[in-house]
Amino acid sequence: VIGGTSLLVILLFGWVVAWLPRVVVAVLLMTLALRLIDFNIPVTLFNWARGKAKVSRSHAIDLAILIIVAAVAIAVGVANGVAVGIVIAVGFFIATTSRSVVRRAYRTDTIHSRRSRPAAEMEQLDKNGDRVVVLVLEGIVFFGTADHLLDRIDQLLREEVTHIILDMKHVNYIDSTGARIFVQIAKVVRES
Repeated sequence: VIGGTSLLVILLFGWVVAWLPRVVVAVLLMTLALRLIDFNIPVTLFNWARGKAKVSRSHAIDLAILIIVAAVAIAVGVANGVAVGIVIAVGFFIATTSRSVVRRAYRTDTIHSRRSRPAAEMEQLDKNGDRVVVLVLEGIVFFGTADHLLDRIDQLLREEVTHIILDMKHVNYIDSTGARIFVQIAKVVRES
């Protein structure tokens, strides 16, 4: 809204802005820039430096992009900074979409949970654990990554896996197509 309003003001009242002293325009632009910054990132990093918070990978990436774009905008120009920001954003999008959402997969006969279980349950896990697979998912689940997940589950079902556990602790976002894929996965698994 702020960016759209600024653009509208410049387009409609550009002749008024041209008469303003440069220092006033600079203050307006700085105010606009400060309102667009996500201050949770620097606060989280400050708390991380004091040992009171963990910095997620996404916060570190956001801060790096913020620093790079600001440096280019200051050194070369605002238009170049915007262009660099767009290129970086597109690059991260392509990298995210081309990577599989499955971070790792393991069978429960090779890796056990830390929970202590009765002997009868441990015996069942040892006997049938090769047919139980845990898929650890990471990132964004959407149409680009969800199809790969469905293919992976189809492959596991052909290997006579009886149980599939989806660990979604590291999933950042699921869009509507990703949610539909989960419905489709549930249907395929039930039918199998």
